[in-house]
Amino acid sequence: MKIKTIRKNHKKQIIVGIVAFIVITIVLMVGQSFAKYNLVKSIKIVEGTINYKQPDFKIIAMYKNDGKGDIEIDTMPESGYTINESKSYCTLDNINKDPKAKLYTDDKGQHVILGLSKSSKCYLYFDDYKKVNTALGEITVKLATPDFRNTSCEKGCEESTVGIYQAKDNDGWSYYYRGDVENNYVRFANKWWRIIRINGDGSIRLIYDGTSGHANGTDTTDSIALSNVKFSTSDGKYNNNMYVGLKYTNGQVHGLGTKSNALTQLETWYKNNLSSYASKLDTNSGFCGDRTSSTSKTDINNLGGTGSTESYYGGYIRLNTNKVPDLTCANASDLYTVSSSNKGNKSLAYPIGLISADEVSMAGGRQSLDNNNYYLRNGQYYWTMSPYAYTGNTGGLYAHIYGITSNGRIHMWSVNSAFDIRPVINLRSDVTFTFTGTSEKGSMINPYIVS
Repeated sequence: MKIKTIRKNHKKQIIVGIVAFIVITIVLMVGQSFAKYNLVKSIKIVEGTINYKQPDFKIIAMYKNDGKGDIEIDTMPESGYTINESKSYCTLDNINKDPKAKLYTDDKGQHVILGLSKSSKCYLYFDDYKKVNTALGEITVKLATPDFRNTSCEKGCEESTVGIYQAKDNDGWSYYYRGDVENNYVRFANKWWRIIRINGDGSIRLIYDGTSGHANGTDTTDSIALSNVKFSTSDGKYNNNMYVGLKYTNGQVHGLGTKSNALTQLETWYKNNLSSYASKLDTNSGFCGDRTSSTSKTDINNLGGTGSTESYYGGYIRLNTNKVPDLTCANASDLYTVSSSNKGNKSLAYPIGLISADEVSMAGGRQSLDNNNYYLRNGQYYWTMSPYAYTGNTGGLYAHIYGITSNGRIHMWSVNSAFDIRPVINLRSDVTFTFTGTSEKGSMINPYIVS
């Protein structure tokens, strides 16, 4: 009996132990869950910092679209994407959209989330492009930034960043065409043009393409308006007239006293070909010929550039050294505008200029690399309006200007060299267009025709 009693008590102890274990386990699980649901965390957003408990703030789904449909992601993309405002939404009850929630990407590329309640559940959709309404209609703009160390075209280049991209200019977001695009043809003033970019003020920048349209990479002289043009009116040496822009003054980097030979010929061409179409042209937009100069090849802040001082201009440092073009114009005195403009140097008689080397780089050209495919290559040598350097050898210092070779590369030559000119103009932002076909707008068979 004694043995039985001991066994009986042992059985009770086992039962009590099991019950105690279960109770303790339940208590621990509840405690952990309670702690978890009361743990306060912080998340940084554009408009400040909010505190939240894990069950309170639930962005439970994020998707991104790189052109192949929406793919679920775990981490919010930081750059190169924008929140699709029409698809993204938040809900408080899993059924109805919350009208107070604001989901968008701002002009700085930061994702903004506003107006949430603690029980909000959000679905965020990110695109690597955005839709923009312009004078051309709605366009699709890619948000990534190309690597400007590379040329661009669909095949045969260092990268295939082809399409419309964005960059800031002095007036806001500018939308520029890159690579061997085929949707930037314009017919205006009985001539053909290619769109370089939509400026930040909404006007449309065009470069001359001839009396007919030409496929990308076509060897043709028809796209040249003026042949064998020298910039300088002298030998371009420091002991005569130092050339640094469409206008220049001896010994003054940003001087505007004397017309270059290139500008004189551009004005004559304008009077003969565009004067009767002046009402369609924008007179406020300018043409940047950045003459910011430095005695250093790498530091633009090491100012210099007059007389017999060897100097390197802003374009040299951006394109040769840093490989980062820029559409902003550093100095108002280098933004060539007509007298009626509310900005720039107001030194032009007519609203006409040349392409900048920065615009060529953004279009897919590069210094020291050929690109036979992008839309600016025409098999000819022609000038930009961007100063390169004031340099030389024992024969003296000469002013040099950027241009484009017959193989589409960005190169520089002395202002005494004679190359061709393709005029650049800006259409007003309120122009309207007609079309002759139903294929893609802006193509060579269905170009934008100025009404």
